[in-house]
Amino acid sequence: MPTHPPAHRVEVLGPPGDRHDEILTPAALAFLARLDAAFAERRRRILTARRHRRDLLASGSPLGLPRATSGVRDDPHWRVAPPAPDLTDRRVELIAPPTPRAAANALGSGARRTVAS
Repeated sequence: MPTHPPAHRVEVLGPPGDRHDEILTPAALAFLARLDAAFAERRRRILTARRHRRDLLASGSPLGLPRATSGVRDDPHWRVAPPAPDLTDRRVELIAPPTPRAAANALGSGARRTVAS
């Protein structure tokens, strides 16, 4: 006979809000309990690993890159798309208030974009 994990229960601790009974129905809470039963252990492991990594970084360990992604970094054919043309030259002249003198200075600054506020 198959064994089933112990029943999980979801308890709402905060004060009820508008439409609380309509949104947090018994079926919705049962679904959340099933999600917790299925993923709680994995979630705990991931959070523990995250805390461990945070502590290592806080103690001065170098940031480094994950070994799991080395295949992508080492593949000479893997590239990201080039940036959009407007992102390759981000020179912007901000002028405030937009007086005639400020506008003339902005136009003569060499910036590709002028923003007045």
